[in-house]
Amino acid sequence: MELRKVNTPDRVKTENTTSQIHKNHRSRLKFQFENNGIGSLTDIQKLELLLFYAIPQKDTNPLAHALIDEFGSLKNVFSADINDLKKVKGIKENSATLIKLVGSLQNQLNLPSNDEKISSSSEACAFCQKLYTNVDVEQFFVICLTKSNKVKKVKMIGSGTLDEINVQIREITAFAIESKCNRIIVSHNHPAGIAKASDEDAAFTYSLVCSCLLNSIDILDHVIVGTDKAIAMSSTGLLQKLKERAFKTIKITSEIKAIVSSSAENYKVD
Repeated sequence: MELRKVNTPDRVKTENTTSQIHKNHRSRLKFQFENNGIGSLTDIQKLELLLFYAIPQKDTNPLAHALIDEFGSLKNVFSADINDLKKVKGIKENSATLIKLVGSLQNQLNLPSNDEKISSSSEACAFCQKLYTNVDVEQFFVICLTKSNKVKKVKMIGSGTLDEINVQIREITAFAIESKCNRIIVSHNHPAGIAKASDEDAAFTYSLVCSCLLNSIDILDHVIVGTDKAIAMSSTGLLQKLKERAFKTIKITSEIKAIVSSSAENYKVD
């Protein structure tokens, strides 16, 4: 004989009551946001509210707590890798995608305007510092400039962890070539450290300089943004040393010499 679970009146009543509690909670939270603004919500409530739109029926409060506990802060949740988000129990494809979308949109809106002009190392530092607003992981940006040093395109090439990032040089040169640009500024951040070039930073920059020169692209600067300030490799003399070493290593054509010469005339090292 097959036994079936029957919903008794008490069971149905309990389920309806729980559903109504969640429904009322959502309504109250939406009302609070609509009438009092985002500042009236705690970080947990902000995440709860967002998850309403990926999870229509379930109580999202435990999920919001789980995300904050896992990543340490609301900021870290929005900058987390989408695959790491999905490792949190209860966070599936839709929820992870929504969180990542909001975080990416925030970063996109924080990007400086493309009509700015960067003609000096100090201007490069100021511009690059804007790229890392509310960022707690290492990221790498490429800034393509016109011949008059006006910003043409900005692209984040890679995003890593607190102290590590994996960037492919061919992605950088490919972006510059695709953008029909022969002068670029590159930048990365040290979210948990000072703005100082490490040995690894210098080695990577040297390889990048060589690759770019072979593709008729000049690197005007490499800006490193730390927790308190930014520093340009051109202003420390490091970039010029790397370029001089590259000039001795690879064959420099007259076209490349002209590009490098023009860049030097139009870009001031402060």
